[in-house]
Amino acid sequence: EYLFIRLLRESHMREAYHQTAISALLSLLFCELVRRREPKEAARMHFYDDYFRNDLKQASLDHFAREYGYAPAYASRSVKRQTGKKFSELLCEYRMQRAAELLSSSDMSVEDIAFEIGYKVPSALYRQFNARFGMTPNEYRNALNKR
Repeated sequence: EYLFIRLLRESHMREAYHQTAISALLSLLFCELVRRREPKEAARMHFYDDYFRNDLKQASLDHFAREYGYAPAYASRSVKRQTGKKFSELLCEYRMQRAAELLSSSDMSVEDIAFEIGYKVPSALYRQFNARFGMTPNEYRNALNKR
């Protein structure tokens, strides 16, 4: 309430630096709104972050369900409800993020990276990476090295 009252006051009084004050108050308001919403979502995403960080190589819906004592169908519905994404989409996002990290920070071959992040055949990494980033893993690494 306090922030709304201050915003109204600043917009009506038009004192010196009122635009700066309005911007600052809006920033504070947005921070407060995010803080109130963040704990549940942040906790949920940390749960998935932990799983994928520790088990990316063998990650699958069945493995996830077994690890946390869920039936695969329940785990699938739960992931979709909590994240808005299918488990396979979430897994792909984490794999692509990790692949990009390894491409930028290591000398590992693309094939080794593919196996490291859980692909059984490197061509799957090439296909997913190109779909996500619009270039092959080698093109991505070369683009980073040109900087």
